[in-house]
Amino acid sequence: SAEAGLDGLLDTDVYTRSRFVSERLRQRDCSPALVWCRDHASRLRRIESPIEFKVRLRQFLVLVQADRKADALAHAIEHLSPCIGQHSREVQLAMASLALTPEQIAAAVEAGTAADAAAADATAAAAAA
Repeated sequence: SAEAGLDGLLDTDVYTRSRFVSERLRQRDCSPALVWCRDHASRLRRIESPIEFKVRLRQFLVLVQADRKADALAHAIEHLSPCIGQHSREVQLAMASLALTPEQIAAAVEAGTAADAAAADATAAAAAA
């Protein structure tokens, strides 16, 4: 970009951060996305964005997939239950995953890998905005 004289027109930090967040989400680490949500909380509330809920939901599912169901339940109580009015169907489906065996979860994750990657990309793209 420096060679083309575009440095003043490009926000490379946004691109770099979105790539980082996207990569971490692919690795099932929601922390960078949650930091971004915290940093932009007022803006997200103003536009009624579901991004933080989606990241919290993903974090819940990561805990369930790791067979840390007690931690997942505590996470759901703290972070998902306040959203049940707006996202009741998604919360219900997530809670149903607590009844699955690790093998069933692994099969569902394998089937949803493409959707999972697309969700990570969409979350990272939204985070960059």
